[in-house]
Amino acid sequence: MRLDLSKLFEIYGLNPENIKLVRHGVEKTTEKKNSRMSILETFQIDPQEFCDYQSFQPPKKFSDAKHIAAFARTRSTTALFLGLWDIEGHLPFNQFDEQLLSRFRKLQDEFGWTDNMVWYDLKKNHEMNELSQRLVIDWGKGALAWVQNGSTPKSIIEIKAPHSIREFLSYDQVCLSFNDLKTLRISPKITSLY
Repeated sequence: MRLDLSKLFEIYGLNPENIKLVRHGVEKTTEKKNSRMSILETFQIDPQEFCDYQSFQPPKKFSDAKHIAAFARTRSTTALFLGLWDIEGHLPFNQFDEQLLSRFRKLQDEFGWTDNMVWYDLKKNHEMNELSQRLVIDWGKGALAWVQNGSTPKSIIEIKAPHSIREFLSYDQVCLSFNDLKTLRISPKITSLY
């Protein structure tokens, strides 16, 4: 029997109809170059910047959803689950306070966002933390649609062992980031390098 992502949400007591799936890719800067860090590295090294990055969206992007399930784009059409966030509300640009405006401007300059963005008040939901950076799904043929409904069929490809670092492709493609090396040193129970 194939386990579908929406069924997994139900096992955790979540209604897939209330969830938006967000597959973050390699973001391009205003100069059309890759951003300074990958989405996964930003998530691992600076969780606040990652949350800011996904909190500012065009109006109605997360529409009536109560949660977002964030994924990092990986090889081909696969995606790595990063976590679940609750949507507490949203504010249009003209209601940003000074602190929110400062956070927005920091990212706006890099990515060329316009002032029509909305800020979604996202709070980390710890319900599925044990699957963060371990659950791999097939995003499917709609890879360009980076926000989809939680009820959209998504096959679960793999649940990696705890403390796994990356997917092994071949020996000549082993390339560990500084963060991966720190994880290796800190976690003596690494069960899989890839």
